[in-house]
Amino acid sequence: MRDIKFKCWISSENRMMLPEELIDKKDMPIGMLITKSNWKFLQYTGLKDKNGKEIYEGDIVKFEYLAGTSILHTGKVKWNSILCAFIVENIKTGSINYCEQIREVIGNIYQNTELLEVKK
Repeated sequence: MRDIKFKCWISSENRMMLPEELIDKKDMPIGMLITKSNWKFLQYTGLKDKNGKEIYEGDIVKFEYLAGTSILHTGKVKWNSILCAFIVENIKTGSINYCEQIREVIGNIYQNTELLEVKK
């Protein structure tokens, strides 16, 4: 069973709040946390990259398009409500891939928007 935890992007402060910091807010009513309009909660997928870094929704990652190949693509981790699973969306093609193909977290969609640009 995977851990259920979140990190949180706080747009008004332009920073990512890590799970440890959210635990420090445990005395704050959950309604106050959830209704903050400038807070975006990002759920942990239960997976880690090759360096042991936890993979969260909203992360930008390098992944193998086909398992066992050395060609890496860039994608963003998303929740897919149809599949009821976390997926990796290829930034270049929009194709859907499995999170198990992730090799490395290289950023996130809030702090590293330059990684979302398709190079021609």
